[in-house]
Order: sequence, then structure tokens, then C-alpha cells
Amino acid sequence: MLYFIRHGQSEANVQGVFAGGKIDSPLTPKGIEQARDAAQKILESGIIFDRIISSPQQRALHTAQTIKDTVDFVGDIEVDDRLVEYDFGILTNKPYPVDAPEDILVSAAEVEGWQSLYNRTNDFYGAHKESTENILVSGHGLVQGMVVAIVEGYDPKMFYLYRPERNAELWKAE
Repeated sequence: MLYFIRHGQSEANVQGVFAGGKIDSPLTPKGIEQARDAAQKILESGIIFDRIISSPQQRALHTAQTIKDTVDFVGDIEVDDRLVEYDFGILTNKPYPVDAPEDILVSAAEVEGWQSLYNRTNDFYGAHKESTENILVSGHGLVQGMVVAIVEGYDPKMFYLYRPERNAELWKAE
């Protein structure tokens, strides 16, 4: 079973800027606390992970490491480049626009594009969806939004509508 978690609050989240795959924004103290709280909820739920896989970006890795330490996971965290956050192109490191069209994440210049995100996300999901292991996947909002689109059969071109609203919340892909 796959369990996805978006990283804890990052400095880019606080600054209100697009980080994406090009900015390696660290967690804030609140983000670390969010990861600890998520880990505590995991302990209370009784879920035992066989594997932890993370995006290589530090905000996701730090979230995974915090959970690993709290739940006493003994294995190594696996890193998978397919989990890198969506590339925001010219929006990278720019403030979130107020009143921008909903599709700005796919219409701005030099963005990764939904098809590229779909291909790598679907490749990752397809490689693990039949696993009998409990796998924690630490990643990013738009990658998780695309997984939601894939799992639920939603339009993948609208992946940005399905991203988690909160940091460090666990979602079971069923």
C-alpha cells in the first residue's frame, strides 16, 4: 500500500513563492514540527512501513527523515528522482500571483507541462501500486496531485486542482 505525504512547511511556503523542482527550499521549524506530528499520528494509527521513498529535495527528505526517526524505521530512505516537484518555469522563485488564472501552472512559459509530470509520476506509481509492502512516499503537492488524478481517474491536465491543501498530511492511495 502506498501512503503519500507532502513535505512540512518550507521557507518558500512562508515566503509565498513557487519553489518547484529548481529551488531546494528547507523546512521551517513549523515544518519540522508538522513532520513530527504526522509521525506521531502514524505511530498512533499502527501503520508500520516496510519502505520509505522520498524526493531528493531537502524539504521532502527532511520530512521523511523526521518520520523515520520518530517511528523507529530501521531501513534506509530510498531517493527517487521521479518524485521531484513540478518545474514552475519562469514562475520559479516568484510570488504566488493573486487573481491569476487557475491554469497558470500549466500555461506559464517554460513550465514542465502536465504530460511530463504525468509520465514520471505514472511510472513511479505503476512500479509500486501492486506492492504488498506499506510504502511511505515523501514528496510534493503537485506530484501528489497528479497521483490523485491517476488513482481517482481524474483529468491529469487538471492535476493542480487535486494537490493537498496542507503540509505533512498522510494520504493513502487506494
